[in-house]
Amino acid sequence: MRIPIYEQSKTKSLHFIVVIGFVTWTGILTALYFWFIDAELEHHDKLIALKAEALGQQTQILRRWIGGHGDVYVEIAADIQPQTQLAHIKEREIETHSGRKLNILHSPTVLRKILKEFGTTSNDQIRLIAYNPINPSGKPDTWEKESLDHLQSGSKKVQADIKTDTENVFRLMYPIKRQKKCDRCHDYAADDTSEVVGGLSIIIDRAPHDAQYQALKRRTRLTYFWIWLAGTLGLLLFDLTGTRLLRKIEYTSTHDPLTQLNNRGRIEWEFHREIERANRYNAPFSIFLLDIDHFKEVNDTYGHSAGDDALKAIAQTLKDAIRKTDSAGRYGGEEFIILVPNTDEENSIILAERILHTIQKTPVTVSAGKTIFLTASIGVSSLATAEGDAKRLVNNADKALYKSKNTGRNRICIANT
Repeated sequence: MRIPIYEQSKTKSLHFIVVIGFVTWTGILTALYFWFIDAELEHHDKLIALKAEALGQQTQILRRWIGGHGDVYVEIAADIQPQTQLAHIKEREIETHSGRKLNILHSPTVLRKILKEFGTTSNDQIRLIAYNPINPSGKPDTWEKESLDHLQSGSKKVQADIKTDTENVFRLMYPIKRQKKCDRCHDYAADDTSEVVGGLSIIIDRAPHDAQYQALKRRTRLTYFWIWLAGTLGLLLFDLTGTRLLRKIEYTSTHDPLTQLNNRGRIEWEFHREIERANRYNAPFSIFLLDIDHFKEVNDTYGHSAGDDALKAIAQTLKDAIRKTDSAGRYGGEEFIILVPNTDEENSIILAERILHTIQKTPVTVSAGKTIFLTASIGVSSLATAEGDAKRLVNNADKALYKSKNTGRNRICIANT
């Protein structure tokens, strides 16, 4: 079935709305996805920084507590030996009444022992470093040396993300400032007036945290994909359902409910379109007005349901007899109109005769299974000039039909003949 231009335009409008909805839906979800991912990445980086800060603060508290209590005595063992840099301290080594030998450890050494244990349970590191360390393990690396120089300017901390082929870490450093009690272990030069003598360096391994972020990113991407797919399928379903409903509405508004032929409004629209086309291209064009003979007798004899059956039978006959380029419609009551574009008067008569012949031999079943045969009268009108007029064409066809009815019925009459 040909879909009329106005119906196509409405379905195209619906398709356009759906496409706009799809683009908007995809754009919004994409923007939300990247916004969420960026926000999560920022949150992820903040959590790593907070972890480093928490470790630094805990270590500082421990360091101050040990230093504030005059260091710590620990029982001498294979890995706990008297420190030569503390040889000048009285009671560096003591023996209890029970015979236990204890050795004093200053806060950096105690912290290194604790942090060494911490390093066995985590890839994170906490280091005590200094410009001139007593313990070689406290020598700063390149980043730590640059950070110490930066901390001399008064900064409270230095932090950085470092990603290379060999490491992926977050680094944080707090300053360790010079105090009088530091002089008992460190032999500072007379001209060394630096306030910052070392630093607390925290190194957070980003790998496990980044792996969690990547896993979250994959789950989020999958979640957004399913949301996008659900919305897209919803739009597609809306398009299919809307198109079907729109075509159904269009069909019921343009077709006769009994015969399923074009109704008068639709056929008149097509009639004017074909007239304009014929005039524009100087093409032949004809119309038929068809009226069922003795239709009132069918209603009176067999009832109105039989009359409806007769109308449907004639409508089906017209559908079968006309060409694909032709158009048939119910004009009113038992009267039908057929538009025959690109067809002159001579060829129109051939088609009209085929229609009459088909109607004559087509049985119509009415009430109680009774079969009757019908006939019809046809009036034919064709464009005679380059500028045809729709009203004149219909009037001529109507006059030809009237003549056909008055001259015996079941025949064809031509306008102006």
